[in-house]
Amino acid sequence: MFPPVHRSRAAALLVFLALGAGCKSLESKTWNLSQLHDDGSRHRYHGALQSDFEYVLRHDVAGVLRGAGARFAEKGASGIDDPSQRCLENLVDLERYPAKTKREEALRVEWLARLAVACPSRLSRERAALALGPIGATIEAGVPVGLAKDAETAGAAVVSNAAAALVRAVRGAIDPKALQSEGGPPAPTIDAACVALEALVLDLDGARRALAATGELATVRGLGADARARIEQVSLDLERRLVRQALASALKDPEPIVRAAAVEASVACAGLSVVDSMILHFEREQAPEVVVRVLALVRRRGLPDAPATLEPRARAEWRDRQLQALYALLVTRPESEVHVAAMLALSRVADAGFQSLREEDWQAWFQRRRSSPATVPADTKPSS
Repeated sequence: MFPPVHRSRAAALLVFLALGAGCKSLESKTWNLSQLHDDGSRHRYHGALQSDFEYVLRHDVAGVLRGAGARFAEKGASGIDDPSQRCLENLVDLERYPAKTKREEALRVEWLARLAVACPSRLSRERAALALGPIGATIEAGVPVGLAKDAETAGAAVVSNAAAALVRAVRGAIDPKALQSEGGPPAPTIDAACVALEALVLDLDGARRALAATGELATVRGLGADARARIEQVSLDLERRLVRQALASALKDPEPIVRAAAVEASVACAGLSVVDSMILHFEREQAPEVVVRVLALVRRRGLPDAPATLEPRARAEWRDRQLQALYALLVTRPESEVHVAAMLALSRVADAGFQSLREEDWQAWFQRRRSSPATVPADTKPSS
């Protein structure tokens, strides 16, 4: 029971809690995912999973409730019978729940990038990779690319020191007297701390650690608009790095379904140009699932344009190599699903004057092209 003097406050809290019962808490999903994974991203079978409402109650409302006289115990860890399934469920919610703050946006990217690369469940890696595509497009992450093999990345201690310097800079901007009273060197400016952080060569783990810090600091009260915007700029840069590196890693995943998802996400993130090298070098991909996904993208969206710097005839030759690569799948690949997908793609982009799922039709088309190569006027731009 609430003490009488707190009844009005308790009534207000009950209204708040009633409204909160229907809330969707993105942070509750990242909490659960942290309970489901250890530091090495392996699944845990023991943790304290919480519903959206329970998370809001325990983490956001608990202090107010204690002030009103309520008491409740912290939730203890319990057994998790199927962490792979629970991981996927929380991942789906993480993807679809709205991010209300820059911190939540950073948390979403941080966890999606981590799960797309390191989650032991291939279904979760697939889903996380797919989710990174539209997010990458929104933040203009660019073409997925990993670090160079010989890149010297900043270690955990270096990243921690750079983040600590930014924390000190923020404290110096908000309450310089309190910071001076603690002694130590003067705080750097926020811009100087941001520049130092931006200069680091970061792998996925390092970028995640740095993003966790900047995401928190971007929401600190008392910061001026310019300082907050500068920290948000660093957070955005880190989010872009994470999306690019995570998708580049997912494109090399040992599981075909993850690679196929990464292909689709890469196109969503950076456009059709990212699949051009895949089309011209289908022989590098052995899994039919991945080849079929590329062909499905071609059927839906057309072939990637040739580089704009090429002359018209060179652009036409580029397109001809792409079409030959599609036709070659009918000859070099044994899988029927690849043949069907290739003929559907050819029907969309070959300008053959017909659509067909009969291989004989495409064999005849190819022979006609070989015997009568088309001449391309100087001002002709090949169609997509």
